[in-house]
Amino acid sequence: MISRPDQDQTKVVKKSPVSMVALAFLVISLACSSIIPFSTSEVPVPTPKAPLGLIAYVGNDGNIYTTDRDGKQSSAITQDANLNPTAGQVGRIYQYPTWAPDGQRLAFARFSLTQSGPEISLFSALSDGKKPVNTFTSQNFQPFYLSWSPNSQTIAFLGSDASGMAQYLVAASGGESKFISSGQPYYWDWSPDNHTLIVHIGGASSANPNARLAFIGLDGSNLKQELNLKPGSFEAPAWSPAGDVIALATQNDA
Repeated sequence: MISRPDQDQTKVVKKSPVSMVALAFLVISLACSSIIPFSTSEVPVPTPKAPLGLIAYVGNDGNIYTTDRDGKQSSAITQDANLNPTAGQVGRIYQYPTWAPDGQRLAFARFSLTQSGPEISLFSALSDGKKPVNTFTSQNFQPFYLSWSPNSQTIAFLGSDASGMAQYLVAASGGESKFISSGQPYYWDWSPDNHTLIVHIGGASSANPNARLAFIGLDGSNLKQELNLKPGSFEAPAWSPAGDVIALATQNDA
């Protein structure tokens, strides 16, 4: 994973022959929509203070490191992983390093095996590993996918427990986590102004009648507005950088 806030990320999808499912691009004017009121004005991008081009990775010892693009300047973000614990020791490994869009902070997960059972925690730290913040800890819920808000202030994470898959939000500075929604498979994208998620839950409607596309507002009430569309088999909706249109896949009755 490379911290590159100076470049736009482009998603490329290779088209394959489609018989029953039709891909459609839905253009929605959010500024005029009554679904969820929020501003679509351009959000200024903060000037990164962290070095650009750092690569974050998990080392063979289970710790997280960063290195420059040439692989010459390696730094340890964590140092207490333990992949081969002896009796009485805590087993520990770090996973899922994910850069904030501004490159200043790094989120990652820690998995520990203690005498009382497994424990999973999410951390947010500066790009050099300093000032780590434990943002979430659980013995039941296991995060496996992290996604920063565009303003680098909030972390959305997807995980699972005995009841299934769910999404939560937590501030990078710490605090109480916030339940957003549940279901599987589960895909989402942030609005550029950080106020709304577009979610695709449940796969294609041809295989799951409960599959759905929806907007979820993040300004207090978790207002959810489901779209009157049948989700297609391509499950990753995408918000435009300007925040005025969304690309997603639907399927018709045929």
